[in-house]
Amino acid sequence: MTAVLTDMSAVATLAASESNLCAAWSDIGCALPGELYNGSDMFRILSGLPSPFWNAVYRPRFSPETVDEQS
Repeated sequence: MTAVLTDMSAVATLAASESNLCAAWSDIGCALPGELYNGSDMFRILSGLPSPFWNAVYRPRFSPETVDEQS
């Protein structure tokens, strides 16, 4: 069970929202064809389906020096 969020600052709620979204996609993505990547630099789902909803990047943590290589 996940702890209840008590820090309601913008930074904390954004981090909690990103974490929740990535956890949900981890569960859903297992049933899809394609690729699920969960690294320190980003969370990416590529389903192979022709829809932006099923193909997306979440939690990007790109450095200015390598952003072109990571996109």
